[in-house]
Amino acid sequence: MNSSSTNQPNHAINQPTRVYLDHAASSPLRPEVEEAMARVSRAMNPAGQYATGRDARRQLEEAREQIAEILGADPVEVIFTGSGTEADNIAVQGLALAARRKNSQRNRIYSSGIEHPAVAQTVDLLAGEPFNFDAREIALADGDGADHRSAVGETSPNTASNPPGANDHSAEDRAATAARDVDSEKHCLIDHQWLERELDAHAEHTALVTTMWANNETGCIQPIDDIARIIAGFVGERPEPAPGSAHALAPQELPVIQHVPWHIDAVQVVGHLPVDFHALGADTLAASAHKFGGPRSAGILLARRDAQILSPIRGGGQERGLRSGTVNVQAAVGTAVALASSIKEAEEDTRKVAAMRDHVRAAIENIDGVRIWTQEPALPGHLHASFPGAEGDSLIMLLDVAGVDASTGSACSAGVNRASTVLATMGVPVDVARGALRLTFGADNTMEQAKDLARRLPLIVEQARAAGMAY
Repeated sequence: MNSSSTNQPNHAINQPTRVYLDHAASSPLRPEVEEAMARVSRAMNPAGQYATGRDARRQLEEAREQIAEILGADPVEVIFTGSGTEADNIAVQGLALAARRKNSQRNRIYSSGIEHPAVAQTVDLLAGEPFNFDAREIALADGDGADHRSAVGETSPNTASNPPGANDHSAEDRAATAARDVDSEKHCLIDHQWLERELDAHAEHTALVTTMWANNETGCIQPIDDIARIIAGFVGERPEPAPGSAHALAPQELPVIQHVPWHIDAVQVVGHLPVDFHALGADTLAASAHKFGGPRSAGILLARRDAQILSPIRGGGQERGLRSGTVNVQAAVGTAVALASSIKEAEEDTRKVAAMRDHVRAAIENIDGVRIWTQEPALPGHLHASFPGAEGDSLIMLLDVAGVDASTGSACSAGVNRASTVLATMGVPVDVARGALRLTFGADNTMEQAKDLARRLPLIVEQARAAGMAY
């Protein structure tokens, strides 16, 4: 061996194996997906009227049929998009604009303050010029939004004996102060009864209701069956008069019960929980392939056959005119394979990731002042908590040095140093929200990794608190 080569560092040796705990942001590409995509990597334009085009179209339609069967939809209702974000944009803009074009009185959009930016910012766009929709925020359920552990809600002996202003910037003081300031917090759950009252009064003015199925930060699963029941009450038909009613109106005089367009952001759910699109009764539903081991830049929009959608994308009219542009056959095939594998393994994976999540949760419950935002019902792999007195960015950097990949919340807000809008909507004080940490487990993680993290987290939190807050 050349002696000079022995002096060169070998970066492949003694490198610690990293632990990936950001599956809610993106999951690793499944090996079988990579293989399937490689087999169709030479697929051409599926709209081509020649042999290679027909072959590409066959592969595309087989993927569409497979996805439709798994998600309880018809193949024609499966629209391939470039991402879950794009699917949300097409649905939210398209449903609202189509509803108002048909009836100018339909100007209200209902969404919650815990929506993903893909929905929240699209609603903000529609509420501004030149659209001027009336955006209404769906109320959250009352109740404390977190589990309180250790000294949460208690005043430490040190802070109790100190006069006001003493040690204002100590981590202990900040944690104790934040722990007491919780009275206004809400659950990360939509108040479906509030929504029902609103729609009872304003269905005829409603252009869209848009709700997420599960929150990307806390993992909280929304009461989707209750929302579906409410939406089903607005069927776009004339009600039957009560039998024998002395005041029954003639059929043509009866008021029409307005159909209320409903979009579901199911990006965190599809591939992990059972989905039956037809049973839900929604107009549209969005999903993202890389959340369940599929390719990135690949999304699904389920759009009911009779859904009225004015797509913001113009072009060649592909995908029922909802998502113009040459369809990515390779991504569609990869998405179908990933979805089939994910659903097949979902039951076993759920048990596995829940056990790891619960082990780490039990460990952090003993950390002074911790606030745990992930409450049941929740996705099994999510663990979202705040550590008052610590900056979330500090926690992420310390974990990064320790070989752990984690986040503070939504991956789409990565790199932006601000408190979570989800926690803000829940009424969480800013200082508490800034200490947020999100750990999301996947099937590729191991219990050994979870146990190692559980041992190390208390010291990491202590170090982050010692570094202080960036005021």
